[in-house]
Amino acid sequence: MQSVSAYIQSRYVRRELRTLTPADRDTFFSACEIIYKTDCGEGKKSYGAGFECIDTLVQTHNELAGAKYCDHMHDGYGFLTNHVALSNWFETVLQSVNPSIALPYWDYSKEGQLVNKTGEIRLWRQSQVFDNDQFGPSAINGMVTEGLFAFTKTQYNARNYTKTANAYNYMRAPWNQNKNPYVTRYN
Repeated sequence: MQSVSAYIQSRYVRRELRTLTPADRDTFFSACEIIYKTDCGEGKKSYGAGFECIDTLVQTHNELAGAKYCDHMHDGYGFLTNHVALSNWFETVLQSVNPSIALPYWDYSKEGQLVNKTGEIRLWRQSQVFDNDQFGPSAINGMVTEGLFAFTKTQYNARNYTKTANAYNYMRAPWNQNKNPYVTRYN
């Protein structure tokens, strides 16, 4: 038997979320579900040192976005560089769960063009990315009530983990006074 030794480089190609095959989309969202629902210690035991619980990723975004003097995630040049860094970190966590995954992106300019052309904001919420098998639709109160992420809780007692929390002690920016205990999205 002959053996060969060689250096192999693996490249991941990021694709737009809606261009994923149904199997790739299921693989991606299944890994996301594991990250959202697995305890940090258990995740590191099961998936290795590359695993990180979602609360740590959310905390990082929240502390940068909710900093007292500057929203480092969304103001100026920070938007692109900080979101790319956080996306790369999330992709590493996804790959600890399933090495075949590349983090897809959402080209929301497609919905933006449609809303701009028609003036109908409801068309934004009718995007397939809000289907039950993806990020799920939000109800009138902003909560995701269907699909994989239905009733996903927001970190409560946030001040035990971070300095950046709202008045209700949820891991949200200090100016976000949403007291709903679940992840929410609004128009």
